[in-house]
Amino acid sequence: MAYIRKNKSGTYTATVYVGRDANDKMLREYVTRPTWHECREAARELEAEIAARSLTNLAGLRMSDYMDRWIEVNRGILAPSTFQTYKIYIRVHFRPYFKRLRVRDITDMHIKQYISDKLETHSSTTVRKHFFTLSKMLRDALKHKSPCIGIKAPPMGSYKPIVPTEKEFEQIHNLFRAIGPEEEAVILLAGLCGLRRGEIFALKWDDVSWAEEKIRVDEAMAVQEESSIFALKDPKSVNSVRQVPIPEYLLELLRDLQKERFKKVEGLKDGELQTMHIIPLNIYTFTTLYRETIEAAGLPRIRLHDLRHYHASLLYKHNVPDHYAAEQLGHDIWVLKKIYQHLGLEEKKELDDKVKSIFSVRTEKRTDL
Repeated sequence: MAYIRKNKSGTYTATVYVGRDANDKMLREYVTRPTWHECREAARELEAEIAARSLTNLAGLRMSDYMDRWIEVNRGILAPSTFQTYKIYIRVHFRPYFKRLRVRDITDMHIKQYISDKLETHSSTTVRKHFFTLSKMLRDALKHKSPCIGIKAPPMGSYKPIVPTEKEFEQIHNLFRAIGPEEEAVILLAGLCGLRRGEIFALKWDDVSWAEEKIRVDEAMAVQEESSIFALKDPKSVNSVRQVPIPEYLLELLRDLQKERFKKVEGLKDGELQTMHIIPLNIYTFTTLYRETIEAAGLPRIRLHDLRHYHASLLYKHNVPDHYAAEQLGHDIWVLKKIYQHLGLEEKKELDDKVKSIFSVRTEKRTDL
């Protein structure tokens, strides 16, 4: 995306990224127009022209140089999280593998060997994502001559979340209660309210309705395009905007957190206090802490997101209607059904027995004729 600034003369100048030279120096082009809107349109035209220039005669480029160009050209098209993911693929996987190989020299055998090598250390689903990313890149450079054409992508692996039992959730809760009230609140917001990680860290004090004993979910934290920094964004979907009831224990924990937080803050008006984040912890730091704590306790590899599955499974166990459960989780019904597929064997056996009892035929015992 172009950067537009206003000049002292009143005109506007857009700076458009072109690429890098042989010395890795960033190259730019500029366009100046009388108004901001005219400048924006001219910048878009220039970006389209640069993209056309960038994607011609690419076969002779080294793969590493081409990938850098490709990711920049597609910057405005890709979602921020996808952009960051592709950059990781390029840096960690593609560049070390293809090294100084030129685009035109990459064959189907290179791609097949890449898939084979990666499958030894990564899941089928991950390698499948790598393959589709490479396919996009090489299709843009070589069109119908892409070496990926005709190669079958690795199959999609099926991930089954590890839904904690009530005893395991209680253990996780106790572990984080011992660490601190903010860490404990994260666990309870995930397990007792079914919130996603990004939703939890986006919550502000004015999202809590103390009278109704509910919490409003209307924002989420997500990785930004230019960095690995999290920032607020709209929720995942329309269904994600919701109000969730807060259990009594968690409500009291939040009250205590608010009192302690506001005591430590001076010089802010009440309106400013209410817009402070409930959980001020760093997302990356907490995620690492969570993983290390779970491992140290000898628990299964239960992800933070699996606590949301725990919440869904309890709703199901206690016969909460599907439409209500889907609303509370911010899901469509069909997504909720997929979550229910991950019920434990004990719950499934109970349901099997229940179904058999419903349809059991109560007749006299048959006797041989």
